[in-house]
Amino acid sequence: MKKIITAAFILLASFAFGQEQEICPGTVPSGWVIINTRSCAGCCGYTGTIINKLIIKRIDNLPVGTTLEICPQATPVGWVVIDTRSCAGCCGYSGTIINKPVIKRIDNLPSGTVIMMCPGPVPEGWVTVDTQSCAGCCGYSGTIINKVVIKKL
Repeated sequence: MKKIITAAFILLASFAFGQEQEICPGTVPSGWVIINTRSCAGCCGYTGTIINKLIIKRIDNLPVGTTLEICPQATPVGWVVIDTRSCAGCCGYSGTIINKPVIKRIDNLPSGTVIMMCPGPVPEGWVTVDTQSCAGCCGYSGTIINKVVIKKL
């Protein structure tokens, strides 16, 4: 019985917090990000052509502190890039190695919270308190960079 309740809870949580959809190429709705693509032939009205359908994930209902890999795109408001992960052929870049941003939801974190992020704009309400050297991180393979340590005011 305990296993059934646990399985039901996991299933419910995946619907509540893990909504994913496959859509035709176009504008991604607000509160969603592209997490991958899937090639399909003749779909979305492109007869005789192979296209990449977008696999999108709803992020506006994910808990604060959640981390997620996304395809290269603008970082959503309330999220920061904390690292990248290299992948071959993903996100519609067939035959190419790309760096998928790993993002973290930081909106509504309590005052005094400290996190480390990749170089980039510091979000409003946060300040830089330090930097830390990192070799090969944040998509800078073979290079030492400084990750930014930020603190919520």
